[in-house]
Amino acid sequence: MQSAVSRRPRQPVGGQVSAFLESPELLRPAFQPMLSLGTGEIVGYEGFSRFLVAPSRTPTAWFAEATRVGLGPELQAHAMRRIIESAEAAGIPDGAFLSLNVSPRYLGHSEVEAAIGAADPLSLVVELTEEEAVFDYRALRRVMAPYIRRGIRFAVDDAGAGFASMRHVIELQPAFVKLDASLIRGMGSRQTLRAFLRAISGFASEIGATLVAEGVERAGDLVVLTETGFPILAQGFGIARPGAPWPAASPAAIRACRAAARDRR
Repeated sequence: MQSAVSRRPRQPVGGQVSAFLESPELLRPAFQPMLSLGTGEIVGYEGFSRFLVAPSRTPTAWFAEATRVGLGPELQAHAMRRIIESAEAAGIPDGAFLSLNVSPRYLGHSEVEAAIGAADPLSLVVELTEEEAVFDYRALRRVMAPYIRRGIRFAVDDAGAGFASMRHVIELQPAFVKLDASLIRGMGSRQTLRAFLRAISGFASEIGATLVAEGVERAGDLVVLTETGFPILAQGFGIARPGAPWPAASPAAIRACRAAARDRR
């Protein structure tokens, strides 16, 4: 069986970043659904990038390498274009949104702007990643403003993982607040995590944001989330693994949502 990893001769890592830009087939989009725990329906999909080269490295490592060699915005824009093209070719399900990850430092770059401009703004969510600190929130809000005027919504990723991510939420007032996976795993057995969920859910409601629980993998954590009755979206291997458009939610996750809905009646 032929490996999914490219068999072309290895080259310096920096050169491979250039190869991604020249050979679109080396970057494969994957999509992971977000399930509404209130309705049991999929309401959105996050787009990811899979890099089909050796040596195998995480997407985070490749994007960091692109930044190191001066191709950060180009690779991010290329990845977004590939995701958008794949999504549009498959036909985004009615009413669902598409979520893309963008580094705050590149949000105003011309290539990133052009890539985002290729998508339907009303069905697009831009997730601001937290791999670096933001030192000037006023400047970042100015960069975000034209996107927001077009109808694009923003999400803050990894909320609760550290002070920086929570400051992103306070300063940027995003439409979606994505809870770090470390706060979700083990929630069924830790009262402190459930107390945090109640607090952050109330906060999100106050600012008009939708809460997204990432890293939902265990049945117990999913049950705890559904039993809260909070309007939460859930994302993780317990819902579905990333794949070609469009992965369906697992039957077990849908059953848990429907059972919790019946219990709340």
